[in-house]
Amino acid sequence: MIKARTEKRLTQIELAKNIESDRSRISGVEKGTLNLSLEFLKK
Repeated sequence: MIKARTEKRLTQIELAKNIESDRSRISGVEKGTLNLSLEFLKK
């Protein structure tokens, strides 16, 4: 996810819209405070 964001130079907000999540969860994942799960990736 982080690789996809940096390759496309997306902001956290843009990425959140793309995967129908919210910025705070993406920020948490990037900081390593949230574990990626299959349920998160399915959204």
